[in-house]
Amino acid sequence: MLEINKPYLRSAAEGLILEIRLMPNAQKDAIVGIYGDRIKISVTSRAIENKANQHLIKFLAKYFGLTQKQVKILRGETRREKTVLLLTADLNCAKLILKELNL
Repeated sequence: MLEINKPYLRSAAEGLILEIRLMPNAQKDAIVGIYGDRIKISVTSRAIENKANQHLIKFLAKYFGLTQKQVKILRGETRREKTVLLLTADLNCAKLILKELNL
């Protein structure tokens, strides 16, 4: 696997790790841009009863063409700052996010 080492996106043995700043209760689901050293993502679900986390997993799975089981929240389940693991060796996932962020 190609080595990727950005503050918000890095490769790991299991796949790719994303550092995310989540914006729940937004008007649309979207990758918004960079927020400090994290990728800012908005979701329409509210941050009640884990709904925003579940929505984030569904959004990322659909965006990257993965199953929901391939998207894991490693840290930050009760915070806006999250560390997410994408269980994939496909470098196109990294290319997609970098393209979306215009990097």
